[in-house]
Amino acid sequence: MEKEIQNELTLGKEAFARSDFGAAKNHFGAVLRLDASNGEAAQWLEMIEDILAFRHKDYYNP
Repeated sequence: MEKEIQNELTLGKEAFARSDFGAAKNHFGAVLRLDASNGEAAQWLEMIEDILAFRHKDYYNP
């Protein structure tokens, strides 16, 4: 499971670097489903939410 978590974190960071925030949210969310206490994924998700709230109020609004 640790390998899967690391893979999802890497994919999330790569998506973030491409400004593909939807994909990044999905990858970091997958990490939290595997390990709800993963602080790194939670921090990335919080940062993405802040960026989207600032840049696109209705972008990716569920």
